[in-house]
Amino acid sequence: MDNRTYLVCDVPRVACPEHGVIAVTVPWSEHLSRFRVGFEALVVDWLREASVSAVHRLLGVSWTAIDGIKQCAVVRGLERREEDVLTHVCVDETSFKKRHDYVTVVSDHVDGKVIPVGEGRRKGTLDDWYRSLSDDRLHAIESVSMDMWPASIASTRKHVPDGDKKIAFDRFHVARKVSEAVDKVRRQEYKALLKQGMTDLKGTTYHWLTTHGKMAPGQKHRFRQLRASSLKTSRAWALKEMALSL
Repeated sequence: MDNRTYLVCDVPRVACPEHGVIAVTVPWSEHLSRFRVGFEALVVDWLREASVSAVHRLLGVSWTAIDGIKQCAVVRGLERREEDVLTHVCVDETSFKKRHDYVTVVSDHVDGKVIPVGEGRRKGTLDDWYRSLSDDRLHAIESVSMDMWPASIASTRKHVPDGDKKIAFDRFHVARKVSEAVDKVRRQEYKALLKQGMTDLKGTTYHWLTTHGKMAPGQKHRFRQLRASSLKTSRAWALKEMALSL
């Protein structure tokens, strides 16, 4: 079992003509770190499974110290990372701090490795990453998976050769958009039918939005009748299913 151990040592300093006065590197610790290498490795392993706050509570080390170890580990990892040639790129925007702040995350779609993280979700955020790539790396990109955020689309079109042909919208956002389109058709047709005194679409909102396998037996029977009709909503739903099956 590991025990809490304190190493007390006056680390020598040397005057370097190029770098000035610097502390000598010690074998048990990273440069300027207050913790030994083994302990930092333990913290990093725990951070893979739990939050900074949780590791802080379990190890009895301050939140700031745990976060500092994490930040240093990230820097070391990025310094060791070799320059990969990406073929399939994934671009995503995610929020934090109760959705008030955004970051743009770029990752390798093949192995899930995160490349850079840029602040904000502006066009310029992704522009900066594309500009850091050589022409050969830009030409090597075969696809860029993303949501339908206009800034990401514009940046990819601008920097990636044949970007229009390489953009692939992720299935989740495509499904949401086409489902919204079907519901828009339904609402318009529902109003038009009501004016004619017809109630074919009354109470059918969730028939068109619910997965068929999750419907009650009565709903399934009613939905089969609706699908076989000549309603515009039925045709719109069929087009949606066809698009999502590709």
